[in-house]
Formats: sequence, structure tokens, C-alpha cells
Amino acid sequence: MSYTFAVRPDNAPEIRLTDDPEAQLSGALKFSYLVNDDYGVVGAEARIRPLPDPDDKDRTPRPLVEAPQFPLSLPPRAGTAKTAETIRDLTSHPWAGSEVNLMLLARDQAGQEGLSPDYRITLPQRRFSKPLARAVVEQRRNLALDAQNHAEVIIAFDALMLAPEMFDFKARDYLGMRFAYGELVNARSDDELKELLPLLWDLALSIEDGDLSAAERKLRDAQEALRKALEDGASDEEIQKLTQQLREALNEYMQALAEQMRQNPQAMQPFDNNQQTLSQQDLSEMLDRIEELARTGSRDAARELLAQMQQMLENLQAGRPQMAPNGMSSEMMEMLNKLGEMIQRQQQLMDDTHRFNQDQQQQQRGDQQQQGQQGQGQQMTQEQLEQMLKQLQQGQGDLAQQLQQLMEQLGQNGMGQNDSLGEAGESMGQAQESLGEGQGEQALGQQGNALDALRRGAQGLTEQMMGQGEGPGSPSGRAPMDEDPLGRPRRTEGPDFNNRVRIPDEIDVQRARRILEELRRRFSDPSRPKLELDYLERLLKRY
Repeated sequence: MSYTFAVRPDNAPEIRLTDDPEAQLSGALKFSYLVNDDYGVVGAEARIRPLPDPDDKDRTPRPLVEAPQFPLSLPPRAGTAKTAETIRDLTSHPWAGSEVNLMLLARDQAGQEGLSPDYRITLPQRRFSKPLARAVVEQRRNLALDAQNHAEVIIAFDALMLAPEMFDFKARDYLGMRFAYGELVNARSDDELKELLPLLWDLALSIEDGDLSAAERKLRDAQEALRKALEDGASDEEIQKLTQQLREALNEYMQALAEQMRQNPQAMQPFDNNQQTLSQQDLSEMLDRIEELARTGSRDAARELLAQMQQMLENLQAGRPQMAPNGMSSEMMEMLNKLGEMIQRQQQLMDDTHRFNQDQQQQQRGDQQQQGQQGQGQQMTQEQLEQMLKQLQQGQGDLAQQLQQLMEQLGQNGMGQNDSLGEAGESMGQAQESLGEGQGEQALGQQGNALDALRRGAQGLTEQMMGQGEGPGSPSGRAPMDEDPLGRPRRTEGPDFNNRVRIPDEIDVQRARRILEELRRRFSDPSRPKLELDYLERLLKRY
């Protein structure tokens, strides 16, 4: 007997940028890249190298810190050519603001590495509004890139402290400058100079922001820790711990931001107090959803939702939480915000109807049990179910009436007829009738149709409003800056109607939880065949 074997070589992975690195509002960089390998990659990272100085070829720089290197997020279930994104904040790195070569690296399971072509880029740096803070950061960068600049940095600090009374120096800032100057003068080795770099950065942040920057750094560190845990498949306990840390960091940051606005209101865009409270509540709810998605095994969706929250926080950090798109009046934005609230309310009614259907089925199963047995303490009575059904019907009717009023308001403002919103109103009416007849399952489907139509109508209305704001000469209703380089709509303009990224809603999460609990129940039954138990173990391992 003879055998013929066909051996296929394992090729090295490939990785390349799909677009230029995009600077976010906060200064962080978003990298979009393509990863390809025949058997799948297990790791990827970005490497940065300095550019040679064309003006001084004889001088060899002596950097105090290495160039930044950081891991890249992998596409979910990477095995073929897939795209991925990584958002990285390098604004605090001493190399920020310098021109460098960027190279991406991918590694497969066999240890083979693939490199992308070099890409020349200027690392983004934090934007400081105060000249003194900018000067401190510039001297920090000069010192970090080459320790031979030590003497020049000392001279620069000496010059910055001349006549402080003429430049409105705060006592705290002047004392910080004096202390940093003394440490620079006394430093005798590269290690001592390297220890001064964090001091100079904290000095610049203190001059610029006061106490806000410490809270901002804590928030970003908490975000990065949770993102890495989701990507590495951490345990539910670890996810819960990191989520709580992120929640605490978020509360601390919002308090610091509010305090900064009270002390220096002209430094940022004016906030609407109601919207600020709502935004903080939305962020807290997003954290709850992230934790729930991770617990039910939807790690990819949890990471995507975390990325959305990071984008929202970047907009907030840049002082643009509710900036209207160009050409949109405050009245238009108010109508869009109302529509966004209707979408959230319809989603809530849909979730409540789903819970009603579950409680109704549980109550029916309880009626079929023996009369001598007591039902579960949490089981709803028939009277409670009827009251809940009446509230759902009333809520759905009120929402349909609000939508009708909004459509009339849109007509009065010359927006014309929106077919999708009209379709949403019809589905709402049908759901209200079904709830009145006690048909919860049928109402649930009609509510889903209404929710989908609302989102389509909101998107169309946004494009129509922006088209009107651009004037008659615009060839389309969407401005070029309303899309990112990959053609996706940005989330910095107007309300988010949750129709751009598919995040599992509460019904999907509950269904996933039931499936997961059933898998665990069967796996804990030793009487099942070993083949089935092995299969169940493989299914549960990734959770």
C-alpha cells in the first residue's frame, strides 16, 4: 500500500495600510489595515523608526526613550484577508510631533513575519492652547530625541522664566518651572534625564488643564485595559472588574470636565446641561451593555461598542459634544434629536413587549402545573399581565401620536414627505392594535418594522437637511467631510440613530444568554455521550 502526500507551503502573512492614518479629534491615530494569511495570524504590531537628519549627517542622536511600538487589533476570526482598525493615543509619548517611518508587522502561528512598506508620518501631538505649555512640551521632545540637546534645553527653560510678572505666570506654574529647571541643571546622566521626561509632561498638562489631565489619562488607561481584555478573551470576572474601573474613571473625568468648564467656560464649546446629563447616562448604559455582551460571549460586538464609546468620548474631549452639521439650524437639530429619542423609546417598547411575552408564557406554563404547587415568587399574575399590556398599548399609541406631530412639524418647515417615517407610523398603529388584542408576538414583529423604518427615515432626514444646508450648488446631500476615508458616515455630526453598526439589542442578548445557559446545562450532565460532551466543551471554550 502506498500513500501520496501533497505538501502546501505555509506562506508568510501580509499586512498593509488600507488608508492614511487618520487623526481623531482628541489627537489619537486610527490605523486601518488589511491582514492576510493562509492559516491565520496570531499577532500584529506597529513599529516606528526615526528619520535620519539630512542637515547633520555626522552627528549620531542619542535618544533617551525608544520609538513607540504597540500591538494592533486583529480581525475577528482572522484566517483570510480581512480589515481591522486600531485607535492609539500617542500624544503623550516624547516622540509626539516628530516625523518618523511607520511599519506594520503581522505574525502567524509558525512564527513567520510579514512587514508592510514604510510609511512616513508625523506623529500627532496634543494641541496646547497656552504658549508656555507648548514650549515645555517642545523642549521635552528635543531632550527625548537626543540627550545631546541637554544644554540647549537648560538655556530655553532659563529664558522661559524671565520676567514672570510680565507674562501672567500663576504661582503654581512658576514653582513647577523652577523645580524642573533645577532638576535639569543637576542631571548628570542619561538615566537621570530620562526620569525628567514624565515630570516635564505633567508640568505642561498642569499649565494647560489643571486637574483635568490626570482624570483623562486614567480614563484612557481604563479604556485600553478593557479593550485588551476583550481581545484576549479574559474571564467574566476580569471583564466585570475592568468595566467597573472604567465606570469610576468615567465619573471622575466628567466631574473634572465640569469643574474645568466652571473655571474657564470660554475655553470649550458651551454645553447644554440637559444634553450633558443625558450623554453621561448614555455612556453608563453603554458600559452595562458592553459587560452584558461580553458575559454572553459576544466579544466582537462588545469591542465594537467600546470603540463607539471611545469615539463619543473623543468628541467630548475635543469640546464638540453637540455641534450641529454645517447648515443645520438649531430647530432642525432639535427635530433630529426628537426623532432620536423616539427611536430609543421604540426600542424600549420592543424590549418591554418581549419581556411581556416571556412573562405571559411563564404564566401559562404555571397554570398547567398541578393545582397544589405554588408558582414561582417572580411569576406575574393575570392582573399584572393585563396592566402591563395596557401600559404597552398606551405607550405605543403615545409614541405614534408624537411621530405624527413631528411629521407635521417637518412639513411646516418645508421638509416634504418622508415615506419611511410614514411607514413607521403605520407599523406603530398596527402594533398598538395587536397589543389591544393581546397579540404580543405579532406586536413584537410590527414594532421591529417600526424601529427599522424610523432609522431609515432618520437617516434620510439627516441627508435631506444637510443637503439643504449646503445650498443649491451641491451635487449631493452629503458633504465630503461627513464620511471617513472608507466611505462610512462619521459620528461627529448630529445624533446617532444606531443604524450604522449592528450591535445586538436586548432581545438578542437574552436569546444568547438562554443558549449559553442551555449549553452549560447539557455539558454538566455526565450521562450524555462523550462525543456530545467533547463537542459542547469546544463550544463553551471560547467563552
